[in-house]
Amino acid sequence: MENFKEAKQVAVIPISPISESSSGSSSAALNNLLLQRQNIERIRNLGSLIAASRGIQIPFFTPLPAQQSFAVQHVINICSTLEDCGDIDRLGQYLWSLPALPAILEALSKNEFLIRARAVVAFKQGNYRELYALIESRRFSNIHHAKLQALWLEAHYGEAEAARGRPLGP
Repeated sequence: MENFKEAKQVAVIPISPISESSSGSSSAALNNLLLQRQNIERIRNLGSLIAASRGIQIPFFTPLPAQQSFAVQHVINICSTLEDCGDIDRLGQYLWSLPALPAILEALSKNEFLIRARAVVAFKQGNYRELYALIESRRFSNIHHAKLQALWLEAHYGEAEAARGRPLGP
């Protein structure tokens, strides 16, 4: 029991908010979700270090399939919120930080909202080939058409301007 008390005392880690200037309930909710995820990862890492130093293995909780789909829905909600807020850099960072769980990897390649988020990040980074590949990879529902068409056109204009070395137009 003494080992558990010691680990419990060490596992309390103060975390500061990601962005002090965030305003609005959606940004606050997003920050809370990201902070919860960071806390869990830090506690798991710390628990593993303490256990390893004592030669103990700690079996961490492995989500069941129903809970993995819940995690995927969280990922979709966070990506949609970041895209709606226009924080594309943070969206890209979030997508790259996702764990390589089978459910999340499948969702990243099959879910329309996540493919759209990846396309927005590719556009922002100027990676037009990836943008085109993502858009051409599937048929999207009508709710995504306007945004994806705008990205497609802007990407083509950007490539044409770069090829000519000047802005398009008269």
